[in-house]
Parts: sequence; structure tokens; C-alpha cells
Amino acid sequence: MKGFIDRLGLVIHWCAFLIGASFFMVGMFMGFTTSGGAEIFFAAPFVWFAIWGTGWLIRYLMVGKCKSLPWEKL
Repeated sequence: MKGFIDRLGLVIHWCAFLIGASFFMVGMFMGFTTSGGAEIFFAAPFVWFAIWGTGWLIRYLMVGKCKSLPWEKL
């Protein structure tokens, strides 16, 4: 059962990382292309880290000790 929870935590962490990265890319694109998009441009990194951090927190609560980047091994 521990192996399943480890893998589930890793999947959640990766999904949060990729969703955050996609929001970051959309925010950067909108920040460059829209008039007055500076707020979106500067908020994009914070949104990415908030989503990614939430995924890491869920993984940490499920598994315990883990790295912040999903591809790093302990």
C-alpha cells in the first residue's frame, strides 16, 4: 500500500507542476499580448509556485520527506 501512496503522491505532484506551468505560460502570453497585461505578467510566477507548492504539500502530507522538484530523488 505504501508503494501505491508514493506513486499517487508523485502523480499529484507532477500534475500540479504541469498545471502550474501551463498557467504560467498562458499568463506570460497574455501579459505580452494584451493591453495592460502587466498585472497578469507579474502574477504568473506566483500562480505557478502556489499551484506547484500545493501539489508538493499534498505529496509531503501523503509520503513524508520529499524534494520540491518532482524529478529529484531523495
